[in-house]
Amino acid sequence: KAQASSLFIPSLPTEKMEAIDKLCFGSIAKIFLEYEEPKSIFCTKWRSNKFIKGTYAFLPVGVDGKVMDTLAQPLDHQVLFAGEATMKTLYGTVQGALLSGHREADRLAALYKKTVAATSATSLDKQV
Repeated sequence: KAQASSLFIPSLPTEKMEAIDKLCFGSIAKIFLEYEEPKSIFCTKWRSNKFIKGTYAFLPVGVDGKVMDTLAQPLDHQVLFAGEATMKTLYGTVQGALLSGHREADRLAALYKKTVAATSATSLDKQV
């Protein structure tokens, strides 16, 4: 959270920063599971990444899920936000992260189609 304001230049709009401030981030170090010895391991740098540090999002008591809706909104149709923290019903899950990526890919494709259509129409107007 502390680095969120310094990651973007220009800085994020106030409503985005407020949404980030209202969300809580837990640590995977607090999760203990019993499991059989794994047959193989795929290790990521998720826990040691200086911006992530193995965190996941959760809503503290009294905070409305609308903050996640705010976080998920694009900035000027140029910066898109994905991640489990943008999924009101699936935050804290890999599924939420995956589906939010699909959501933003769809949004990007739709924006691209609009841009291509507008450019094509302008090109046709110039040819006539």
